[in-house]
Amino acid sequence: NSRNHRILHNTMYRSGKTLIDAGYHLCGPTLNGIEIAYNNLSWFSSLSNDLGTIYSASALDLTGTRIHYNRIHDPFEYSYFWNASWIYTDNGSLNVTVDHNLMYDFNVNKPVGFSISSQPGRGDERIFNNTLLVKWSRGRWRAVTCHRVWRSIR
Repeated sequence: NSRNHRILHNTMYRSGKTLIDAGYHLCGPTLNGIEIAYNNLSWFSSLSNDLGTIYSASALDLTGTRIHYNRIHDPFEYSYFWNASWIYTDNGSLNVTVDHNLMYDFNVNKPVGFSISSQPGRGDERIFNNTLLVKWSRGRWRAVTCHRVWRSIR
């Protein structure tokens, strides 16, 4: 079990898989009060897919954990068919807040974004005020802002 850690003001890049990984095998069943903020994260997923830049797995309870004000960009395209999610809570991880992150320079032809995979009947996931900056055809940029996704499964 791990509590009240902070990952702040870092530049992380060139990773074969994720840049910030929290899983049951690393942390135990709870990872409470973690703050991941003000980081510049890029060039991830050079050797693998089905991952997130920031990733948690194995029914991890993330109560009080907040992921905010990060800049996530320029993933390495490992696979033509798969893409990395920006922030991925996998295999029943729950109770996370994700807000005010900026994500850009990714392939718009592949699914990408937030992947929340909670167990039915458990967890509160709060995702709001995140911006995806997408480069569409003819070189034009478009901002897609997620104003609020509040998923309460009880």
